[in-house]
Amino acid sequence: MATTPDVFIIESLHPTDEGNGHFEGVMLSHVLRLHGKVPEYHYVRTRKQFEQAVVAFGDSNYRYLHISAHGNRAGLCTTNRDDIDYDDLGVMLRPHMEGKRLFVSSCEMVHKDLAASVISESGCYSVTGPTKKIYFSDSALVWASVYH
Repeated sequence: MATTPDVFIIESLHPTDEGNGHFEGVMLSHVLRLHGKVPEYHYVRTRKQFEQAVVAFGDSNYRYLHISAHGNRAGLCTTNRDDIDYDDLGVMLRPHMEGKRLFVSSCEMVHKDLAASVISESGCYSVTGPTKKIYFSDSALVWASVYH
């Protein structure tokens, strides 16, 4: 199946990040538009909204899924503090990842457990992201360069 070479962004931040304007996904979508891309941006606060955004990604046929959220070695956390572990994340993502790539902008989330959860049985080509803490000031520049 042919995919559209564009970026679908799902973002869920800590409430303090909302207050200080650290919306990486918004910044990334603006930069991508400057480069002629047509990103789709979804801000979610709950697990249910996250699940709905993942389905919307699958329906979009975009090639790249970019998740911007707080996370750790166990999984990610939504704005409303709903935890999503790797097993649950894999169940959500796998039906929508065939022939696509996952980019995760979250501290400590990218490691073999995430890759195994998402790539197994999905046809996902790759999982990419930082393995350690990433700062907002760095992530905005790095991701814009990756997608350019």
